[in-house]
Amino acid sequence: MARVEQTWSASDFDAIGIRAHQGKFVIQGIDGDKVKLEGNIAARYTRNLILGPVGRWLQIYSSWQYGESQFTLQLPKSKIWTIDIFSGKAQFKAENIQAHLHGSARVKFRSRIAAGYLP
Repeated sequence: MARVEQTWSASDFDAIGIRAHQGKFVIQGIDGDKVKLEGNIAARYTRNLILGPVGRWLQIYSSWQYGESQFTLQLPKSKIWTIDIFSGKAQFKAENIQAHLHGSARVKFRSRIAAGYLP
């Protein structure tokens, strides 16, 4: 497994775009002003991971089809985020965030302040 750790300033982004085919993805609300991504990905799939800003969006794209991966995305609770999620078989969980969720995914909520629309 390869370790992934990235940190960005929350003021750099208004929205998050996530594409994940496999694995587990947790989105957590935290105190502070940083966006943090931590996780593990099968070493042979690291070239299929795209992380980084595009305009006011933070893109987190993984195109691997096989192998187990786990990511935790930590977002400041003080901001209402727009999050687009598209997944194949990936499992998503949201905890303690304020967000407008869009896309196609099953998301388990663990917070009264999380809100979303997933058609």
